Amino acid sequence: MIKNAPELIAIFAECFIVTRMLIRYFRLKSDNCEIVKWVILFIPLFVTDVLGSFYITNEVFLITTCLICELMFAVVFLKGSLIEKLMISIVNYAILYFINLPVLTLMSTISGTSTFQLMTSQNTERIVCLFITKLLQFFVTEFILWIRKKEEFQFKINEWIIVISAFIVT
Repeated sequence: MIKNAPELIAIFAECFIVTRMLIRYFRLKSDNCEIVKWVILFIPLFVTDVLGSFYITNEVFLITTCLICELMFAVVFLKGSLIEKLMISIVNYAILYFINLPVLTLMSTISGTSTFQLMTSQNTERIVCLFITKLLQFFVTEFILWIRKKEEFQFKINEWIIVISAFIVT
């Protein structure tokens, strides 16, 4: 279990960043029991991510269950439209993959090991890679929240489709 500690810390950080992004982006419908609501979203995301990372090791399972958890939470506790909630949840995971894959490739190139070895090893390069990806994910979500705070805007469904399509095509 000790050898998985860096991975567990990275999963914890990732789930915290996603939880924070959703709650800060949409704001809670009611500020009653705010910490409990954070935990209600964080725990299922953390459990799902641990299961998807260590036991089931299926990205489709991981993303689908995390999106379902986020969407259910967002519908019950957060302000905003359903489409926007779905799109922001998707954007959260798109950000994650658009950061993880290039950093993993860069670290693989720098260290001279394959990406598979880097993903499965418990060496210094892996820990640095995890740290960099979570730090970049935090900064990107902070930037999104900063833009959101600066300008209150609502995308229409066709605009969200264009935004998501641009991510996918890229």
